[in-house]
Amino acid sequence: MLQGFSRHDIQVIVVTDGERILGLGDQGIGGMGIPIGKLSLYTACGGIHPAATLPVMLDVGTNNAKHLEDPLYMGWRHPRINDDQYMEFMDRFVDAVKRRWPHVLLQFEDFAQKNASRLLNRYRNQLCCFNDDIQGTAAVTTGTLIAAAAVAGTRMRDQRVVFLGGGSAGCGIAEKIIALMVDDGLSEKEARSQVFMVDRFGLLTDEMPICSIFSKAS
Repeated sequence: MLQGFSRHDIQVIVVTDGERILGLGDQGIGGMGIPIGKLSLYTACGGIHPAATLPVMLDVGTNNAKHLEDPLYMGWRHPRINDDQYMEFMDRFVDAVKRRWPHVLLQFEDFAQKNASRLLNRYRNQLCCFNDDIQGTAAVTTGTLIAAAAVAGTRMRDQRVVFLGGGSAGCGIAEKIIALMVDDGLSEKEARSQVFMVDRFGLLTDEMPICSIFSKAS
């Protein structure tokens, strides 16, 4: 399908599978508006010609009962594929993108928490990849903390940071804050000892069975 696309100069692709549309949840193919909207920012703020951008909606099914029961739903009325089947599909998609546009920026947008980090980690050394929910949010947050520390006359290495929730976005922010603290002179172990995550169960630790893989890694 990508080989049939006529343009050879695509610079940015924003892709979603519509599973975690912010504030709306699983929208299936209804999530297509998100890649289109994000790419408009690349044009308005980054000066990239609209014709050099490509929004992609990966229809891997939906777990939204309303869509599954709606005969007019235009997507695949089937429960979402998961695990090995899902990753095999994503591997094929990313491989096709690499072969068609080897120098493109691929932005993952509004993927479910369970997939966001592992997709980024899986492909980041194969292709120029970016996850707005993890890395974009982290860049804004760390930039704000740097400015706040400068105004307060303190250093990042002296901060104690507490997160409410240990999701993929929060963990992405935590990793960037830890990197800043290391740049400011701390060891990684010291930096990690100054970052805490809590949720409705209290302080998150590696021993808690409820912790996701990326939470434990942080």
